[in-house]
Amino acid sequence: GEFEKIQYAIFFASSQDTVLVQPGTYYEDIDFVGKDIAIISTDGPESTFIIANTEDDGGGGVYEPDESVVTIANVTSNQAVLDGFTLRNGYGKGVNFEYFISVASDPQAFNDMMYNYIKSGGVSVINSSVTLSNLVIKNNTAENFGGGIGLVDSYAELNNIVLDNNHIPDGNALGGSGVAINGGVTSINNCIIRNNSVGLNLYQLNGGGGILCGFNFSDTP
Repeated sequence: GEFEKIQYAIFFASSQDTVLVQPGTYYEDIDFVGKDIAIISTDGPESTFIIANTEDDGGGGVYEPDESVVTIANVTSNQAVLDGFTLRNGYGKGVNFEYFISVASDPQAFNDMMYNYIKSGGVSVINSSVTLSNLVIKNNTAENFGGGIGLVDSYAELNNIVLDNNHIPDGNALGGSGVAINGGVTSINNCIIRNNSVGLNLYQLNGGGGILCGFNFSDTP
């Protein structure tokens, strides 16, 4: 079938389907809604753009502010694949720094926060198996964690990705303005991480302007 929005195609896709995306600029944020599908552009990131958090779509879509460009959560059978896009203008919602500190020593509350309240700007991956390939992830922002890509308790392979000019502003910054990883297993191959910046927080505790691998309070002591 032909769909105007990538998200519409996702809703109609079944397990292990491939959604092929034609060149163009798509003003939307997309969510895999837990499906083990592949979303692949036909012509690559130079001509296929997904731009979140903007009303510049001729009034034809639903404008939801403060969303990650792509969300992949709870894809645990097989895997999710995203290949061949430029992802821009995403926003990762978060928590204030005091709240983060308050739950840091409580594994259950911490996991609840990482799964449900902290998102990343370009791609938010939570409790999933994913392959992300041939992406340009540029000009995205997150409150806390993962300006470009955030990976929480996931098995992720990152191939041929440019992460450029993603940012975590001062205030509640935790780190990983390029890639932020908490738990799971991540493989990074042939990626370029440049011009990503991370701000400060109250206690000057932050890290990973490029990559943060941090704070894994898993169930194991």
